[in-house]
Amino acid sequence: MMGSVRFWGLAACTLLAAATVRPASALESELVATSHSSVRLVAPTASARAGEPFRLGISFTLKPGWHIYWQNPGESGEAPKLRWSLPPGIEAGPVEWPTPERIQTKSVVSFGFDGTPLLGTTLRPLGAFAPRAGQARVALRLNWLACEEDSCVPASAELALDVPITPEPPAPDPRWAPAFTLLDRQQPTRVGATIDERKDGKLALRLDASALGTNRTGARFAFFPREPGVVDEGEEAEITAARDHIEILLSRGANPPAVPSGFGGLLVVDVAGNERSYDVGAPRDEAARARIDVPAAAETRDDTPLATDLRPRIGATVAILFAFLGGLLLNLMPCVFPVLSLKVLAFVERAHGDARGVRSQGWAFASGVMVSFWLLAGALLAVRAGGAELGWGFQLQSPLFIALLAYLLFALALSLVGVFDVMPSLGGGFAGRAESRSGHAGSFWTGALATIVATPCTAPFMGPALGFALTQPPTVAMAVFSALGAGMAAPYVALAYFPSALRLLPKPGVWMERFRQLMAFPLFATVLWLASVFERQTDVTALMQLLTGLLVVAFALWLWGAPRRAIRRSLAATMAAIALAAVGFGLGISAASRAPAAVAENIAADGFWEPWSPARVEALRADGHGVFVNFTAAWCLTCKVNERAIFARSDVREVFARHRVVALEADWTNENADITNALASFGRDGVPLYVFYPAGLDGDPVLLPQVPTRQHLEAVFSGRG
Repeated sequence: MMGSVRFWGLAACTLLAAATVRPASALESELVATSHSSVRLVAPTASARAGEPFRLGISFTLKPGWHIYWQNPGESGEAPKLRWSLPPGIEAGPVEWPTPERIQTKSVVSFGFDGTPLLGTTLRPLGAFAPRAGQARVALRLNWLACEEDSCVPASAELALDVPITPEPPAPDPRWAPAFTLLDRQQPTRVGATIDERKDGKLALRLDASALGTNRTGARFAFFPREPGVVDEGEEAEITAARDHIEILLSRGANPPAVPSGFGGLLVVDVAGNERSYDVGAPRDEAARARIDVPAAAETRDDTPLATDLRPRIGATVAILFAFLGGLLLNLMPCVFPVLSLKVLAFVERAHGDARGVRSQGWAFASGVMVSFWLLAGALLAVRAGGAELGWGFQLQSPLFIALLAYLLFALALSLVGVFDVMPSLGGGFAGRAESRSGHAGSFWTGALATIVATPCTAPFMGPALGFALTQPPTVAMAVFSALGAGMAAPYVALAYFPSALRLLPKPGVWMERFRQLMAFPLFATVLWLASVFERQTDVTALMQLLTGLLVVAFALWLWGAPRRAIRRSLAATMAAIALAAVGFGLGISAASRAPAAVAENIAADGFWEPWSPARVEALRADGHGVFVNFTAAWCLTCKVNERAIFARSDVREVFARHRVVALEADWTNENADITNALASFGRDGVPLYVFYPAGLDGDPVLLPQVPTRQHLEAVFSGRG
């Protein structure tokens, strides 16, 4: 009897749990909630079948009175921005939008959604790049703007979903499958149309009525233009339905841009409560089709028109070769010279002595370079795997890293001029102290320091190699980074084995001490450059705090070194030096915590450059201007040299003016996901990068070399390059 009671009690509990808990088969991410909306990743099936496309959706839940925006937000607002992080080789298809509504807020008309909108996409082919049985992790960085009548609130979310991969067909999820079915019914049918700009200022789209079917009795029409700003979104379209055609009349704004090739939009036809939608567009050429008909690339790359796939088609072997050559050339970059000069000085010191010692020092230096590249590459790959959009030189986007590097180089420079004698080991030892102080540790750390200060530069061949590496599995990416480090270290290993060239120099003597002191001044100059970068990333107050910290540290190091030179070191002097160094160091760390400055304010000081944005590129091209985009950063010395030596010249700027080319500056000094995505769309992962867009919306962008000449700019701007 007790067994029967226990059985029925267990059965009742099981049924109750089944009635109150959501289905175990539901495949959805954690819910991210804000004060006005919530969002999660969802799927219509419980798993994905290996080798087949997989549907995925972004489910919003909005509080009453709040709304989000369609791909064209209308007179105000901003469409959701999506940035996928997918397994290697997986691509996200176009964003599948539900049917939008006209949202009237005071005197502003927007296009968007309220309630519980679902945005969809298709990942393909999910199983081909995943285990036959296992999981594939799909992550999304999402930014959206939610608004009500009197306020708008931007929001962001990091969403992730572990999708089970099975060889069997996936089972539908009863919770989400109906929502995807509704979304499928709202996807538009492609319909061609003709376009005509009338003398009365109206824009007319005309399409064959037979494409919409025969039953249009009592139909209600609505039209949503796809391209923002081309027509007056606040005024509803005049739609006339005749027997054989339908005409859509749209009003143009006061200063309308040129109508893009293939202009169109979404036509919604409601017959007795049954809505159907049509993607209406005029004929277009192939370039326009890629830009307008397939918005997936822009959607998955933060809606930037730079998402055209211009990545170089290179394989792993070519990428490794390019990386090695780029590493060799990296030694010639201005940001690396101050530190590498120390290693050359150490070789000069040993060139007339023990050959075996020189070789071991060369290999120790190479080890420092290689280990540093491995650590840097590992950190970069790990952070990117977590969804962050970072690239080559990413650590220099941190004011804290800039401050730490400034302290390190400042201390090294003070050591070279003789303020104190702890740091010579980093330079390889000087004036007879190499054997006692330097050793292999000094050479190793010199290689590590050279790697750190090399990251602001991108040498020729490096761009395609790094762009390829960061789209590959970790093993391939690490091989490319290893080749980059090997290329950078190779000249010093070779010099260690063939030091005969250095033997042409005088034997070590007093001149070595003078040369050692001279090498401090490039380091002081580097510290000044780092201070200017720090000011761009923070503000003038933070810069003064950092400089004060450096001054205090300089006094502390002098106090530390003075007793050794003059009198026996006292405990009081040592403790005072340590305390002052801690105070000076703390001032710099505190200054680095200040909020980043608005880079656009710094750009505005130069009348030649304008701040970059994807919308500005499109607007200028539509207005008949060519557009030159300078992807740069304050910490990129190569960029700054080019800007002063090339783009600041009057004859170069005359070329820009004569060809009506507007210069835009995309400043990557601070982390900026839009710029990172734009660089990635060109297969690049660092700056400098120079891109020219011809006037009009049909021409493809052109990549220029890292050191463009006036003649090259002239040829590209005139269409001959």
